Amino acid sequence: YKPRYREFQPLEVAIAGEGVRLRSRMCHDFVTDSLWSLYDNGAQLAAVDTIFRDHIIMYASHVDPIELEGVSRHSKRLVLRYFRSVALYLEAIKEQFTNGRMTLANNFKLGIPAYMHTQHADYSIQLAAPFLNYCYLPLAVPPKVHDPFDSVKLCALGLEANLTNSTAPFPWGAMLATEARMDRWEVPLALIFVAAASACLPWKR
Repeated sequence: YKPRYREFQPLEVAIAGEGVRLRSRMCHDFVTDSLWSLYDNGAQLAAVDTIFRDHIIMYASHVDPIELEGVSRHSKRLVLRYFRSVALYLEAIKEQFTNGRMTLANNFKLGIPAYMHTQHADYSIQLAAPFLNYCYLPLAVPPKVHDPFDSVKLCALGLEANLTNSTAPFPWGAMLATEARMDRWEVPLALIFVAAASACLPWKR
């Protein structure tokens, strides 16, 4: 296991209707993979009682692999914009990591996607409510696979996110949102079109 996975990744990314798209990589995942190895080698496994393990779940609507080596400056700006937005809430997250939900909720409102770096690839993540949660879910004994959306779980945060009780820090949040809207190829074309149209129109005093 160790030669294949050298990273520590506490987050897993899940999409409603699709389950887990990106797995976490922690000690619990080592146990889960070990159980699957035993099962694949013919072991019959069963749990006498429900065993729970913790999960830090990021919720998404889309997850797309991206290649950061040799990408355009525009793509690099997208990634950096996400980390700059997270930096606005860093002290709150240090105080209580469940404040990460507020961070991702505000990113969602600002139209800034999340990005995740793993050992083998990088991913762009389109966020979805409830954005983030810390939950205890039943350990899925092979051949079962755990479902982050299963009703049997105990979570630190509510299963629905309130988008009305948080705002991005002013003025940096508003500036990031404006920057994100302006950093699109349509903007310079629109400016050129408006300038050309203005130059062609007759001026009246």
